[in-house]
Amino acid sequence: IERLDSHVDYFAADLGDSDAVGRIVETILARYGRLDGVINLTMDIKYQKLSDTVQADFEGSVLNRIRGALALDRATRHAKLDFLIICSSVSSTFGGVTFADHATANRFLDAQGELIRKSGRDVMVLNLPTIQYQRSMPTSHAEMVIPSITGDALANLFDRLIQKRISF
Repeated sequence: IERLDSHVDYFAADLGDSDAVGRIVETILARYGRLDGVINLTMDIKYQKLSDTVQADFEGSVLNRIRGALALDRATRHAKLDFLIICSSVSSTFGGVTFADHATANRFLDAQGELIRKSGRDVMVLNLPTIQYQRSMPTSHAEMVIPSITGDALANLFDRLIQKRISF
């Protein structure tokens, strides 16, 4: 992104706090005069079986991601974005024994992407496999079928998507 003479900023905030997200968007608009794109990539996985998950953990993990996605949508709804990328997971389709919360939150993100698209805005929803930060052997049957993606490969994918060299 920076090679394209753009700026990448990182802001720390509770994405579930709509006011905080709105302030971030206002800060960007005041600093640069525009907001060109948003990548929603959040993750909060407990790696617990549903039978071992207490309601507070499940709600915290799922509701935080849902609130964050809704807050980002509200804060950027009227911006003229070149790209909006929502990162979901293959878990929304295939589920998983130890991440029911993750699969549930990602199913919401898939549905949110459809609603955004139906409202006439451009959006890409990526159902990503596990993101691999270190070399490791697959840890589940799902990873044997759908291999993980490295951080470098994910960055390359974002680069290509943002430059519109991949279409859907």
